[in-house]
Amino acid sequence: AAVGTVNEVLPLAAGASPAAEPEGRAVVLSGLVSQKDARWGTIVVDCGGDWRIEMAGDTEPATGVRLRIHARDVSVALARPEGGTSVRNILPAVVSAMKEDGAYAEVTLSNPAGGEAALVARVLRKSAADLGLTVGQRVWAQVKAAAVIR
Repeated sequence: AAVGTVNEVLPLAAGASPAAEPEGRAVVLSGLVSQKDARWGTIVVDCGGDWRIEMAGDTEPATGVRLRIHARDVSVALARPEGGTSVRNILPAVVSAMKEDGAYAEVTLSNPAGGEAALVARVLRKSAADLGLTVGQRVWAQVKAAAVIR
């Protein structure tokens, strides 16, 4: 997976203008639609390893897709939430990098099953400190289905 602004990670069509990215860092994940639920209007995208992203959509299974997830839409938990949440995507992750940015920390989260897929979480530095986040630590990445953009 590529990490950075949309301008940095999305290849441009010949002659196209770069898209503005005023909303901060985002990642683009590639995957394959593995499930479609017409009743609920949702799909599940297999992004490799244990990462399956549920989102709104009607794309047919076996279709390749690219998903954009903003760092501001990713949260980090030390334990897997069990019920009591509307968040549909709770993914096992490993902290692979941390970078301070003013009052914030950008936490890069890798798939523990390997591969190139990664997410970035933009959290308060205080939150990262309260959680005791360190590189190599196993955590849970949480992404609201409504925040995933195709």
